[in-house]
Amino acid sequence: MDLKKLTQTIAHDLQKVAQPIVDLEKKVERGLTGAVDALEGKGANAALREIEKQLRPALSDGKVPQGSDQSLFGGLKIDYGSILSKIDVEKVKKVLKWVFPPHIHDPDGDKFKQQTQPLRDTLGQVRSLRSQLDSLPPGDPRRAQVEQQLKAADAKLQQLSGYTEQTAPKPGALWIDPQLQSKEIPGGQVKASTYPTQKPVLQPPDPLEMMFKGGKTVNLVGEDGKVTQVSSPEQYKQIVAANRAAAGMPRTDGNPIAVHLSLEGGGGKGKRYGPAFSEMLEQGVVPASVSGTSVGSIAAGLIAAGADPKRVSEMVKDPALSKWFDVDLIPDDGGVTNGQVAYDTLDRWLREVTGIKDRPVTFADLKMPCQLIAATYADSAPPKGKEDLTRPENRTFVFSQETTPDTPVALAIRASMAIPAVWDPVEMVDPTTGRSVHLTDGGVFDGLPMHYQNNNLPVIGMHLYERDSNLAAGDNVKQPKPLPKDNQDSTHIIWNALNGWTMHQDSAADARDYQDRNAPKAGDFMLGVPVWNLDNPNQEDDTFGLTYDDKVDPILDQQSRQVVRSFLRQELDQFGKAGASGKNIDNVVPADLKFSVPVVSGGKSYTASYGGGDVVSFTGADGKRKDLKLGQGQIDAMWLDGQAFGDLSAQLRKAFEDAK
Repeated sequence: MDLKKLTQTIAHDLQKVAQPIVDLEKKVERGLTGAVDALEGKGANAALREIEKQLRPALSDGKVPQGSDQSLFGGLKIDYGSILSKIDVEKVKKVLKWVFPPHIHDPDGDKFKQQTQPLRDTLGQVRSLRSQLDSLPPGDPRRAQVEQQLKAADAKLQQLSGYTEQTAPKPGALWIDPQLQSKEIPGGQVKASTYPTQKPVLQPPDPLEMMFKGGKTVNLVGEDGKVTQVSSPEQYKQIVAANRAAAGMPRTDGNPIAVHLSLEGGGGKGKRYGPAFSEMLEQGVVPASVSGTSVGSIAAGLIAAGADPKRVSEMVKDPALSKWFDVDLIPDDGGVTNGQVAYDTLDRWLREVTGIKDRPVTFADLKMPCQLIAATYADSAPPKGKEDLTRPENRTFVFSQETTPDTPVALAIRASMAIPAVWDPVEMVDPTTGRSVHLTDGGVFDGLPMHYQNNNLPVIGMHLYERDSNLAAGDNVKQPKPLPKDNQDSTHIIWNALNGWTMHQDSAADARDYQDRNAPKAGDFMLGVPVWNLDNPNQEDDTFGLTYDDKVDPILDQQSRQVVRSFLRQELDQFGKAGASGKNIDNVVPADLKFSVPVVSGGKSYTASYGGGDVVSFTGADGKRKDLKLGQGQIDAMWLDGQAFGDLSAQLRKAFEDAK
C-alpha cells in the first residue's frame, strides 16, 4: 500500500468538503446571516482539519508504529467524539446539507439485488403456488394442475440455488453484504451449500452436555497460564470443587451454574473478556446463552460457537489483529477502514472453533442462544411494528437464532463492531426479499445489551469499566430525544460520524447503560472489570489498541481474574435465587465524604487528606502541604473506584504526579 499517495487522497477528500463550507460562510456573512460565523473557528472545518492534521503525520512516512499507549493505526486516534462534543453539531450538519447533501448509496448492494432477482422471482412463484394450492379444497379439479406447476417451479428453484420450497430461507433469516462476502457469492449467486437452512438452538443447553457432548474436551487456562485439558463431566466437577474451596467461594460443590452472559462494547478493552471467561469456567460458572455489542459481540459469538478459554486466549494474540485497521479512506465507503480483514479473520476463527471448513458459520450452527446487536442507519423496508425510526429500539438490529438463523455470525459481529467513520458500515441485503439494511456499531444505541435473551438464567452483565466513570452526572443522566424519522447516511465518512454521534447522544444510550449497571433488575448481576492497572493507572487498555501488549496485558489479565473471583465470592450463592441481584461497583457517594490515604510518590511518603470541597491536600513527612484542586466530581469518582477496587491511593498518586 502506498501510504504517501493515500495521504494525498485523504487531504484532497477532506479539503473538498471543507472548502465549500469556507466559501459558503463567506456568502452567508455577506448577507444571509451570521449564524455560521463560528464554524470557521470551531465547526465543521475544525473537525475536518483536526482529522487531517492527525492523519497526515501518521500516514505520510508509510509507517504504522506500535505500542501499548497507541491507538488506531498504532499512533493515530481519530477522536471525533471529543471534537464533535465541543461544537454545534446540528449547525455543522445544516451547513453540510447545503454544500454536500447526504446521499445513501450502495452500488454493490444494488448490483447484488439485480443478480438475485431470478432467485426472488422463482421463490415468489413457488410460494404463490403453494398458497394457491393450500386454498383449494380436496377434490378440486384445479389441484392437479397447480401441483404440477408447483413441482416445476420447485425444481427450477433447486436448480438455480440448491434450495427447495421447504429449505429456502424465510424473509429476514439470511443477510449478505456483497462486498464483504464477495468470495462466498461468485457472480452474486446464493447457494444452499454456502448458506444452508438448519434447525437452530433456541434454548440454553445443559452446561455439561454442551461442553463434553460427543467426546469433546475443554481446555481450561489457570491463573498461571497452565492449560488443563478436561475430558469428562466428572473431571470438570472435581476441578471446580477444588477451585471453589481454594478461592473461598460460598459454595464448594462442583456442579456448574448456567448463566446468560451479556458483554459490553469497548474495542481493545475487550481483551479483558478472555481472562474473565477463563476464571468463570474455573469456578464452574458456564455461559449457556450470550449477547454482545461491538467487541462484546466478538467474545459472545466465539463463546456461542464453542470456543474454550485456551482458544480465546490464542485469538487475542492472533497477529491478524494488527491488520484489522485496513486503511480505505474513500469517503463514499463510510469509514477510514473497510473491515475486510476483520471479517475474514472472524470467519476463519469461527470455522476453526466449529470445525466447519467449507462454508461460513451461521447462527444455526451455534451451541447456545446468541444475540448480537447493531445499529440501523437505513432500512428499505422496516418490519411491521418497527416503522417508527424515532425510537431507539426500532433502530436496534438484533442478530440471533430466532431472527437471522441462516446469516453468517462473522457478518453480525462485523456489523456490531462497525464504529461509525472508523469502519465501513455493513450494507446487507436479504436475497429472498431484496430488503436492504445499513448497520453500524451496536453501541450507538446499546453498549451493554441486557434483556434480549428469552430464558430464565441468571444474567451476568459484564462491562468494561473505565476510571472515574460511575458518577450520576453528564451523559450518565442524559434524557433521550426523538431520533431522526427517516433513513440516515452511513456511506460517507463525515455523515457516518455526525449521524452516529448525534443519534448516540439523542438516544441517551450511555444513560440507559448506566441505569443497567447501577440499578440491576432481579436476576441481573453486574460485573465491572477495570481496564486499567489498579497499581499503575498510567497502564490501561484502550478502544483502538486491539493487539496484545506483552508488557501491560499480562498484568491486566491477572487483575481481571482476581476481580471476577472476588465478584463470584460475593454473588455465587445468589445466582438463581428469586429476586436476587448484585453489582460490584457502587454509585452513591456520602454527603460528608472524608478520607485520609497514604500516598508514595518519587520515593517520598505523603498523606492525602480530603474533608469536602474540590481540593485534596498532600502532606509530606516534613509537614509541608500541597493543595491539589481536582474538583469535587473527580474526587467523588476516584473514591467510588477506590471503594470497588482498592486503588484510591494509586489514583491520587497519579493525580499528584500529573500536577507536577
